[in-house]
Amino acid sequence: MAVPGFSLNGASAPHERRRLTERSPRQGNHANAIEVRALTKCYDGPAVLTDITVDVRYGAVTCLLGPNGAGKTTLMRILVGHEAITRGSARIALPGDGTRSDRAVGYVPDASLIYPLLTVREHLRLVEAVYNLSRFSRAREERFLEALGLDEHADVLASKLSKGLKKRLMLACAVRQGARVLILDEPFDGLDPAGQEMLMLLVEQLRDQGRCVLVSTHRLDIAERVADELIVLDHGRLVFSGTSAQFVRLGTAADGKTAFEAAFAAVSRSSSRPRLDEFDGTSP
Repeated sequence: MAVPGFSLNGASAPHERRRLTERSPRQGNHANAIEVRALTKCYDGPAVLTDITVDVRYGAVTCLLGPNGAGKTTLMRILVGHEAITRGSARIALPGDGTRSDRAVGYVPDASLIYPLLTVREHLRLVEAVYNLSRFSRAREERFLEALGLDEHADVLASKLSKGLKKRLMLACAVRQGARVLILDEPFDGLDPAGQEMLMLLVEQLRDQGRCVLVSTHRLDIAERVADELIVLDHGRLVFSGTSAQFVRLGTAADGKTAFEAAFAAVSRSSSRPRLDEFDGTSP
């Protein structure tokens, strides 16, 4: 729902749904936005992340893919400073002079971080006040809300919004603050098909602006649709990091599975998870 005069990427070309294998290489800034080196995270028991080394680029949508419990949320919380690192390092590299500011990184967690008694419009004005931003004119504010698909809900209390609209509101706040690195934890979880489609379009527009968009998901269909690059975790270990094209080459479409699904099955089989045939019921 890009609006003439205010779309997130400044373009009004219609969206064209493409298969993963038909994607053309992205042009523009390919510098690293996030650099993780030999990162290990432990709590009281076994490590929840073990020796993770990955890079995440500007101008790309990178999907952090894995089953529930793989360590995706823990890694994201480390990146935004909500969790301490046990060993290794994680760095967010900002464009320009590289100076870190509170505005530079936008985090949209799986749980809603909104003020239930503020309206959608009041959330934007709160962001403007907190980050000392010049307030949008009323006309520009309306166009911004329409670009995010929130115009019809501008004066609705956040507590009255659906789950999908709450996630869209959190994303709107991150975009309004001017974040160049967007870290989105399971943003598609619980959305209906229309909400998923809207959010996918927004993510693609943010990527086309040259921003870094890191999206966690356990949904293969979402990752196949939006990912330029993939990081796959399984039980806290890195089992794949690379481009979507490289990932697809690991699998062959067969038996009703797409090449993408077959590739995920292949890297999952290659992980260090114990096999059930070790527990045949006869051994103590």
